[in-house]
Amino acid sequence: MEAVVLWKVCTCVTALLLVLLGACAPAAATRAGGDAPPRDFIISPCDPLPRARGGHSAERVDGQLLVMGGTDWSADRTRKTWLDDTAVFSGGAWREGPRLPAPLAHAMTCADGGNIYLAGGTDGTRHFKDVYCLSDLTPSGRWRRAAGLPVGLSAAGAAVWNRTFFVACGETDQGLSNRMWRLDLASPERTWLPCDPLPGPARAFPAMLECGGSIYLLGGVAGWEPLAPLKDAYRYDPRTDRWSRLPDLPWAGYAWSAAPVGRGHALLAGQADGEIHSDVWLLELASMKARKIGDAPIQTTTAPLVNVRPGEWWLIGGEPDSKKTRTNLITAIRAGG
Repeated sequence: MEAVVLWKVCTCVTALLLVLLGACAPAAATRAGGDAPPRDFIISPCDPLPRARGGHSAERVDGQLLVMGGTDWSADRTRKTWLDDTAVFSGGAWREGPRLPAPLAHAMTCADGGNIYLAGGTDGTRHFKDVYCLSDLTPSGRWRRAAGLPVGLSAAGAAVWNRTFFVACGETDQGLSNRMWRLDLASPERTWLPCDPLPGPARAFPAMLECGGSIYLLGGVAGWEPLAPLKDAYRYDPRTDRWSRLPDLPWAGYAWSAAPVGRGHALLAGQADGEIHSDVWLLELASMKARKIGDAPIQTTTAPLVNVRPGEWWLIGGEPDSKKTRTNLITAIRAGG
């Protein structure tokens, strides 16, 4: 009888310990850097843009997707056009959006609180300081001025965290930069403030994203002649204003785009490294380990990657080659399990 009672007590204690350990496991997983990503993804083409473009920006706000600016070439490839038009995807169809304040490409953007913010960019002759805010996505919507950047800047990384807009690195009139700046979006008319500079080479065209309360900056290009694509990776803690170096990416790249998947992973697509690639990767951000999940229907770069709805991301337009070509193709990446 005593043995039976002792067995029952041990069984109850063991069950209680298992329950407690199970309850603690999710919190431990969160502290360690994220939840499990989808196992499978489905990659396919979807509704194309109304016109081809590369070097454009895209943001989603209030269930609508806004694609802005960029560049295109004439049919005979003799004239490059800097675009000031926008397109809105809403209700399953594309329509015209509000014109940009000026033709530009390679601007930095974010969406926050029902607004889209547009910072810097270039028209091929200069780098802009101007920053604008938009809340009305109809064709008559007006861009409102916000505090200008400290320097003219394009091809930088951009991310938003806790109502703060961050831009890092990029091209200036003085050359490449490793500086980072932040703007409080609760008072966007105020001044941009400096942050801890990136502890790595100055660069343009990095991928940058917020995920799990941290900001990540991936690769970029440190020079054009000779071409110097980068594979280093960094994590920025916006609470302490400090960068830390992460393991290198498996390959170098620039002009690519990244988007968060859960709290510890990211999709990465649009790689250029002297060639342009169609690979779509799932990154574990803490380790920079990558798993290829498939290929876009067409290789492309300088193309934004946007989370358009839960479990679905779009890689939008871009440059499929270095022969003055632009595409209007959109690649949909859907979580499949």
